[in-house]
Amino acid sequence: MEAHDRAKERLAILEVLLAAVERRHDVVEAVWNSANDDEASSRLRDVVDIPNGLSAQLILDHQIRLLTKQKRDALTAEISHLRQLVQGPSD
Repeated sequence: MEAHDRAKERLAILEVLLAAVERRHDVVEAVWNSANDDEASSRLRDVVDIPNGLSAQLILDHQIRLLTKQKRDALTAEISHLRQLVQGPSD
């Protein structure tokens, strides 16, 4: 897999995580009201736009520390960096 493809894949994952962080109250409610992981995954797909090929499990597997300002800032910075890589140099 090329570096560009890996960057695109990582960018898609981070964008889903950032959307989940931004909609954290809805995410927590969806998980809280779910009987099991499968139901939680289904509900999360209704809350967060998760592209085909990605699993809602990536949201379920992340730790709550992702909600700290430091982690949010790092997530946003990495997304910006990856977007530049994926889009290439601007002329």
